Amino acid sequence: MAFPRAWLIAITALVALVGLQINLPNLGNNLIPRNFVAWAGLVLSATGVMAWRLRQGSMRWPRLGVLWLVPPIAVLVHAFWVPAAIGHYPLTAAGMLLGFAFWIWALGQVDFEARDWYALAKLIWVGVVVLVVLALPTPNYLNLPSLLDNLWLVLRLPEGGFQQRNVFASFVAAALIWVWLLRLKVAPDSTALGRFGFYFSVFLCACVVWFSGSRTGSVALMISFVGAVFYGWRLGAARRELVWAVAAVAAAFLLSVYSPFGDLNERIADLQSGSSTRTRLSMWQVSAAVGANSPWFGHGLGSFTAAFHPEFVRQVLAGETLSYVNFLNHPHNETLLWWVETGAYGLVFVILPWVIALAAIGLWRNPLWLPFGLTLLPIAMHTQTEFPLHASGAHWWLAGLIVASFAPSTAWTTHALNARRAWSGVVVVLGGWVTVVLLHAGWVSYLAWQNGKRVSLTAAAYVDARQQDPELNHWALGGQSTDFWLLSLMRLGLQEGNLPLVRQLLPKLQAMQMRWQGPQVWTTLALAYRGLGEDELLAAHMAWVEALSRSHADRLRANLERLNSDASPDL
Repeated sequence: MAFPRAWLIAITALVALVGLQINLPNLGNNLIPRNFVAWAGLVLSATGVMAWRLRQGSMRWPRLGVLWLVPPIAVLVHAFWVPAAIGHYPLTAAGMLLGFAFWIWALGQVDFEARDWYALAKLIWVGVVVLVVLALPTPNYLNLPSLLDNLWLVLRLPEGGFQQRNVFASFVAAALIWVWLLRLKVAPDSTALGRFGFYFSVFLCACVVWFSGSRTGSVALMISFVGAVFYGWRLGAARRELVWAVAAVAAAFLLSVYSPFGDLNERIADLQSGSSTRTRLSMWQVSAAVGANSPWFGHGLGSFTAAFHPEFVRQVLAGETLSYVNFLNHPHNETLLWWVETGAYGLVFVILPWVIALAAIGLWRNPLWLPFGLTLLPIAMHTQTEFPLHASGAHWWLAGLIVASFAPSTAWTTHALNARRAWSGVVVVLGGWVTVVLLHAGWVSYLAWQNGKRVSLTAAAYVDARQQDPELNHWALGGQSTDFWLLSLMRLGLQEGNLPLVRQLLPKLQAMQMRWQGPQVWTTLALAYRGLGEDELLAAHMAWVEALSRSHADRLRANLERLNSDASPDL
């Protein structure tokens, strides 16, 4: 097993110490560079292991392994029946599901002991700690920005390079529980200084989870840690390890409660009646109704925004009291997202087989079922209040390692395989190609952010400057990049009074609004209607905006009245 161990350690080190640190500004949402880089690391790791296994004359098959293939196939079949609203969505969704299945399958080929998994966990933990140390001085945590003044890169430090701080929090929480449970199982020889260093890093990472503002991450860390202490006690772990861990996590908890840097009490209280809870309950209520409007096959992959907002407006006009968040393109619940876009078909053929296959490996007749569940809990809980599996390739990468590290040897069965040597070469070529494609996409995502900062005085100059930008025609980034390009072009047309251009772009902006509901789009569309004298369309648009955000509608209406007043001749 020398090669797979060395390979996985090398690629894990590369992803943890280099890939995780790529937290450059980006195009946004789930198209961040980190997402592509993490998936590239996952594919590269799995490719090396599978190519090696094909040369061994045997292959290990996961229990109920065929179920892992059902979800990606179901996604592609669904796209033939119900057209996808986003062109690349069926490919990327099926690719992620197939990629994770490939990852689980590959990790099942190695016969690792707890010490081997602990070696990988420590590498990832070092990468996590680096992200945490860089995040702590930012205003979102300890508010000591002077410590970062000399950094020469513009980084997404508070988010740790993830899409949002709450996605960062669930990743840190899962990594913390994983590395500590493996440490209890391995019981490594540590000096007093080494023990202090490890538990000080636990303290820092727990602080970031609780300071992050992630209610789900905070609660999940509490539950998982209490369960892990119970497991360690039952395991007979060294008392000093339990005492150090309790002291580190308790200190982080008390600091988050009583320090001026973050008020955990307020955030936990928000779970009962705060704005975050009200907003999510509104999303879930409307999403459940939207899915019920097309219960069998949903509205199509990538259709959430276009399907959600008409129902939201309808319920508001019917007297419902709902809370809205700008640019909403998912219901903050992965199950509901599949319900809206794929209906009962998606629940039965995507989610259910995936959950059963996962349980067959990690829960069925597994003496390590408790650490398996405790470690995955932060990610699992977060899927029901956000969408980390859509937004973070790093979560898939970490989840696969967690599953394999706590799965019993009986979860895989070995079968003889008469494979030709060329097969391993095919795996290497395909895996290498996918890795390069993903890395290139991550780089283009960063270029999209750079190109989007360009300043042009006229619409013509803007078109000339950006028409060759690679992100505009990219297979995954093209749609979103073109939307942002269109919005900027329309604004320039309005500024220079180019009404023919405004009229030409109006249908595209109207279509774009169904994908991006937020102040910038609402304001630009209102100004276009005003400039073109489309009073009826403007009135209908303002009624729509008011149903979604009364505060923004009031500001927008006041600004339009001011513009009309300034344009009126003096009497």
